[in-house]
Amino acid sequence: MENRIDMLELRLYRNPPPDDEPERKMPLLVEYYINDSCLLDLIREIESPFAAHETPPMKPGDYGHNTRGYMALQFSTARTPGDFYYDYGVELYCCSGCGDPGCWSVLCRFREDGDCVLMTDFHHNHRDNWQYPISYRFTKENFDAQMQKLEIPSDKCYNDEKSLR
Repeated sequence: MENRIDMLELRLYRNPPPDDEPERKMPLLVEYYINDSCLLDLIREIESPFAAHETPPMKPGDYGHNTRGYMALQFSTARTPGDFYYDYGVELYCCSGCGDPGCWSVLCRFREDGDCVLMTDFHHNHRDNWQYPISYRFTKENFDAQMQKLEIPSDKCYNDEKSLR
């Protein structure tokens, strides 16, 4: 990995409520932008040749976005050696059909390297042959500032999250 420094941005958003429940409070979801580009768009591009060779052919990048609460849980120990999310990786996305990250996801690992955080070892939880030749290096300051967006104020319950965007 070269020594370039990338910029991470987490964007939080809500899907609109179902038409039959307009008052329903929808959870905040997390999107990843790196160097002002949507990570999911890049993953779609990388997956295209692999997905085309599946039987039947699959739609590349067919993922949903995980909730802020779930991402906060994963990221809370993702840089702690020996922790589950350190070893297994962080599930960046979830299945677009059922919403379960364990069903269909792209994962990666986060490692500290001096004053930087590396986002590396991208892999698919059900497709060992799908290769993701990408990795990123962020300053700890940038990474930690983005992780603060995932914090849920202690006086707010999960369904009463306010956008931090």
